[in-house]
Amino acid sequence: MKKCKLCKVRPAIEDHHFWFGNGTRQIADEYGLIIPLCRVCHNEAHRHKKPIQKKICDVLLLDYVNLNQIMKRPKKKWNKFQKDYMEIIRDSLARRKKLEEEDD
Repeated sequence: MKKCKLCKVRPAIEDHHFWFGNGTRQIADEYGLIIPLCRVCHNEAHRHKKPIQKKICDVLLLDYVNLNQIMKRPKKKWNKFQKDYMEIIRDSLARRKKLEEEDD
């Protein structure tokens, strides 16, 4: 059985779909922003505690600092917000893919 990607102690029994905002599970699936967690860490992740979010970004190789800055912006200009957010996700995923290819 897989271990939790955060605590690395307990078995990972739940998948956490990592995406800032509600109703975006499909986006997390599409971009592979899913991390196996134990129930304790999964509950913490849903409480949106910054240390947990930072750890998840580290595991998924996402740019936490820039994502966090975008999340602090007003959502009035949703299209601009979404465009900037997706640009960071795409850049982060490209880096992750490159690292995975180097490991092979």
